[in-house]
Amino acid sequence: MSRWRKIAQVLSATLDDAPALVASQMESLKTATKDRRRLEDELGVLQGRELYDATPSDERGLRRTIKRLPTGALDSLRTMAQSFCSQPRAVFIGVVEDPPRCCWLQARIPEWMRAS
Repeated sequence: MSRWRKIAQVLSATLDDAPALVASQMESLKTATKDRRRLEDELGVLQGRELYDATPSDERGLRRTIKRLPTGALDSLRTMAQSFCSQPRAVFIGVVEDPPRCCWLQARIPEWMRAS
């Protein structure tokens, strides 16, 4: 059996239909990947806002948090950090332990709140 016939058999398609089926599945995968990224970003925004609301401010009015993940990509923390720090007087440190990565974001802090 030729390689092409094996490919068509795996796809449950005829030899003539296999290329169009592969192209269609590739397009579906691209769409699903874009949708997943969009949903991950939306989730990160919501998590950042919730984390900000749940984080008490210190005596200077700053809200500081450290978010640790045992594994994963820094991108998942980056959206959360940006959302957290889009609020006033916020400091976010994100750490991924494996592979080792970190990000640090800080909202603009008014001059009168900075240490002398």
